[in-house]
Amino acid sequence: MSFKNSIRFAIVALCLVASSIPVHAQEEVVLEEPIESIHQQIPVLHMNHAISILNKNNAQNNRQDSSFGIYYDQEGNQYGPTDFDVEQENIFILDNAKNKVSKVSSTEGRMDASVRLESPSMICEDKGNIYILDIANGQIEIIGVNGSSKIKDIDLGKNEAISEFEVVNGCIYITLFDDTEHTIQYMDQGKRFVAVKNFIGRISNEYIYTFALEKNSENAYNGTMTVSNLNNELLANLKIISNYPLYGAKLLGVNEKGNFLVSKTVNINGKSTSILDEIDPNSNIINEEEAITHADMLEPFIFNNGKIYNAKENQEVLKIVATTVEGQPETIDKKSGIEISPEVVPSPVQASISRSQIMNIARSYHTSFSWKCTSRNISAMRGYSKPSYINGAGTYTCMPYCWGGFDTKESFIRGLKNGGRAGNINTRSGKVGNTFGLDCSGYVSRCWGLTSKRGTTTIENVARRISYSSLQPGDALNRPERHVMLFEKRDSNGDYVLYEATKSNGYDRVSHTIRSKSEVERKYKAIRYNGI
Repeated sequence: MSFKNSIRFAIVALCLVASSIPVHAQEEVVLEEPIESIHQQIPVLHMNHAISILNKNNAQNNRQDSSFGIYYDQEGNQYGPTDFDVEQENIFILDNAKNKVSKVSSTEGRMDASVRLESPSMICEDKGNIYILDIANGQIEIIGVNGSSKIKDIDLGKNEAISEFEVVNGCIYITLFDDTEHTIQYMDQGKRFVAVKNFIGRISNEYIYTFALEKNSENAYNGTMTVSNLNNELLANLKIISNYPLYGAKLLGVNEKGNFLVSKTVNINGKSTSILDEIDPNSNIINEEEAITHADMLEPFIFNNGKIYNAKENQEVLKIVATTVEGQPETIDKKSGIEISPEVVPSPVQASISRSQIMNIARSYHTSFSWKCTSRNISAMRGYSKPSYINGAGTYTCMPYCWGGFDTKESFIRGLKNGGRAGNINTRSGKVGNTFGLDCSGYVSRCWGLTSKRGTTTIENVARRISYSSLQPGDALNRPERHVMLFEKRDSNGDYVLYEATKSNGYDRVSHTIRSKSEVERKYKAIRYNGI
C-alpha cells in the first residue's frame, strides 16, 4: 500500500496508547464495539455470500449482531479479532471466532461478510478486494467488492511459520521462516496461486527489508536494517540504535518526508516492549514513542495514510482511537532493566542431551516425517475425532496431534499398521486407546529425550524457569494445564519462532509456528530442561 499525507507521528490504537514522551495529542474515537464471549467457533458457511451494510444510524440498535466474538480452546489459544489491515480510512478486521470480516469506514459505516475458510488466520486488502489466508489448509479466500467469494489453493510447502501476508496488484507476498527469513511472491494462475519469485528478507508495505543484530546475544543494543523495493533496488542501509537490549525491528513504512518508520522490540525489565521510531536516511532518530500493546496479533502496528495503527487490545472491547502525536525530536532514555531468573534448584534428570539433538528431534516429527493413512486409520470409533488436515486415505507429513499421545515415529507407524487411529483431537476425556500421535507435552518430552511423558503441570519437575531474554534453541514455553511449546529462535521482529504439537488454527499436527511476543510473554513461562 502507498503512504500519503504523512504527519510527524500518528497512532491509531484499539485502546488509548500511553506515551512516555510529552506530546500534544488529538484523539478521536472512531469505533467501539463489544467482543462477545462464545462457547465455540461459529460454523463455517460454505456458500456464496453478500456483504450486509450497517450504517451509523442503526449500528447501535444492531450492537449484538455486530459484535465480535471471542473464545478459547483447550490449549488456551484465543479466537476472535485476530488480524487487521488498513487502507486509507477503511479498517478491515478478521474475526476467526465468528468466521467473518468487518470493514469499518468513516464514510460508509460498517460492512460485514462471512468467511468460508475453515481456519482463517490473516487478512489483507488490495484494490477493494479482501484476501484471507488459511495457513493450516493452504487456501486463499478472495471477497470481491460486490461480496462474491472465491477460494483458491496456495502452495505453502508445509510452511506454517508465516509472519507477513501482503497483496500488491493481485500478487500475494508471504514472509515465512524456515532456515532463513524470506518472502515468496505468488501469482494467480486460475485455480491456485503459484510461487514465482523469492526475496531474501521480509515484506512490509511494498518494501523488502532485512534486519540483523550486531551482536547475537541478549545484550545487543544496535542492529542493521537494509531496505529495498520490490524490484530489489537498495533504498537504504539503516543503523538501528536502542537504549535497551534489542530483540528485533520491523519496518512499518516510509513517510512523505522520506523518513523510515520502524517498530523496535526491546527488553525492558525482562519483557518485550515496542518502541516506534521515525528515522531519517542517515539513521538519525527524529522521533520516538513507546507503544504498549496486549493484543494477540502478530502485526499490532500498521502504517497507512500517514498514521500508525496500533492493535492494543482485542479481548473485551474493540475500541479504535485515532491519535495524532506531534512531539519534539527526542528519544526515550531510561535505564535498561534486565530480568533476573528465579533461583530454582534443578531436579534430577534421566539423561543429558544437546541443543542440536533437541532441535533435530523436533524437526524429525515435522515435514520430513512421511506416513501412509488408510481408511481404517480414520474410521469412526468411540472417543475419536480425526485431525482436520487428514482428508482421507493417502500419504501425509507431520506427526498428527493426539490427546495424551507420546509416540515415537516408529510406534506411530506400527500402531497404524495394526489398525490404530491417526491422531485424536478429542480432548474431552483422557487418552483414548488405539490412538497414536503426540500432544503438546508429549512432543516436548520426546524432543527432550525423556523416557516417560510429562504433562504441562509436571514438566517443570525436570526443568527450571528462566528469563525470556535467556531463551535458546531447545528451551520451552509452558502454560501449566494448557499448553507447552519448544523455542527455536526469535524472528527479525522479536516474535517467537516455535515448534509445537497444536490444535491452534486447525493445524492438528506438529507445526512450525510464529507467535506474537505479547501473547507468549503474557501467557507462558520460559523453562529450560535440566538435562541440557
